[in-house]
Amino acid sequence: MATTRITTALPPNIDITKAELAYGEHMLPKLNRQLQDSTLTTRQRALNALCDVLHNPEHVSAALKVGMAKSLKKLLSDSDGTVRWKATEVLFICSNHAIGRDAILEFDLIQPISALFDDKHEDARLMSHRAVESVSHTVNGAQGIVDANLIKKTGGKAENRNRRDKATSLGHFTLLHESGHRSSPGCASYRGVHFSTGSWDVGDTGQGSSRYYGHQFSLGR
Repeated sequence: MATTRITTALPPNIDITKAELAYGEHMLPKLNRQLQDSTLTTRQRALNALCDVLHNPEHVSAALKVGMAKSLKKLLSDSDGTVRWKATEVLFICSNHAIGRDAILEFDLIQPISALFDDKHEDARLMSHRAVESVSHTVNGAQGIVDANLIKKTGGKAENRNRRDKATSLGHFTLLHESGHRSSPGCASYRGVHFSTGSWDVGDTGQGSSRYYGHQFSLGR
């Protein structure tokens, strides 16, 4: 005779690390509310879900309309390292779309993101570099980085990085400025800003050699 057996195991398609998504247009407003929740695990699960959802540029646009940029800005200074890391990762994903890069400039997010360059959480540091590097791909983004006075802050980072940072970070960039024809608040006069972005490949020759792969461009007069 057949009997009923109730298992305690979760269904195989349930991911407990991510928030359950609402249907249709209710999805992003619900996630935005969860970002503001006082429960740590709720914020973490919402951020993990957004890391998947926001690869779609239409969702990025809808997220901005419900005020998610302000919620993420607040989470950049959260007391939990995982929340800071995932909030920066969400912004990095948004920065891969033009509307996301514009939002980072509009809501003055470069400065709070760059504050994580020295964060004690390694993944938060790495993702903050990637986010700012992604913004720097446009002229407006490059100008925003200059206006945020990041030249001095990033200039000496390369020598102080550990092996993992040099090997995996796509976000490190060097801003070199020259005295010249125009000036910007908070930094010296410059003729142009030279960006060098890419990744480090640390050699295994035993001599500590390394190579740099990336791209560069200049922002001039």
